[in-house]
Amino acid sequence: MGHRAYLKKMSFALELKDKMKFAGLPKDDDWILNANYIDKTFMRHVLSYELFRAMGEKNIAAKTAYINLKINKED
Repeated sequence: MGHRAYLKKMSFALELKDKMKFAGLPKDDDWILNANYIDKTFMRHVLSYELFRAMGEKNIAAKTAYINLKINKED
């Protein structure tokens, strides 16, 4: 059994054919839907990306948005 087998929610990486907007973020063709199942606050990644960008104009970090995703009407 893999180390992620016990997690109830999974993350997904999407590679699309064309760039598109999603969740109010800029157009792109690569998306990561991060379940953050281990981080119950859902803040660790967002906070670290925002802090890194704030530390310098040349610092580039992923842009983020919170969404609720249901697959086949399941949480």
